[in-house]
Amino acid sequence: MQKIKIDKQFIVFIGLAVVLAAELFIFLPWGIGSISKTGRAVKRLKQKIETTKTEWPKRKDYLAKIDDLKKEIDKNKNKIIASGHESKLISFISKNSQKYNIRIKAITPLDSYPAEDKKFNYIPFRIEAEGGFHDLGNFLAFLQKDNYFFELKELTLAGYRPNKINILLCGLEEK
Repeated sequence: MQKIKIDKQFIVFIGLAVVLAAELFIFLPWGIGSISKTGRAVKRLKQKIETTKTEWPKRKDYLAKIDDLKKEIDKNKNKIIASGHESKLISFISKNSQKYNIRIKAITPLDSYPAEDKKFNYIPFRIEAEGGFHDLGNFLAFLQKDNYFFELKELTLAGYRPNKINILLCGLEEK
C-alpha cells in the first residue's frame, strides 16, 4: 500500500478558500442585510424623533381639542332623540313655537323612515300653523340650532297676515 502524501500547504489553502467562500457567500450577504435593516430602523426612529420634537410642544393644544370634541360629541348625542320619545319632540316644538309667535293648529306625527346612513330614522311631523314670515324664519333657525336635530323637508306658505304655514319637519331618532 502506498502512502498518500498530503501537502499541508494545499490543505491550509483549501481551508482558507472554504472559509473565504463562506464569508463571501454566507456571512457577507447576511451582514449587509442586517446593516440595511438596521439603517431602515434608524431612519424610522429619526423620523419619529423629529415628529415628536415638533408635535410634543403642541400636546396641550391637542388635549384641549380632544376635550372640546368630546363635549361637542356629547352635545350632539343629546340632539338625537331616543326611540319611542317622539312626544318630547312634539312638546318641544309646541312650547317653543309660542316664543316666536307661531300659533300651531295641529302637529301630526307620521311614520318614521330610515335616514341615508341607515343608523338613524327620520321622525316626520306635519305641522299646520299661522304666523308671520319673519317669526317663522326665526323659529325654524331656532329649531335647527337648538336642542334637537331637525331637517325641514317641506314648507308651504299661504295667505298674508297671518300666513298659513304647512311644514314637514323631521327629527332624528336612534335605531
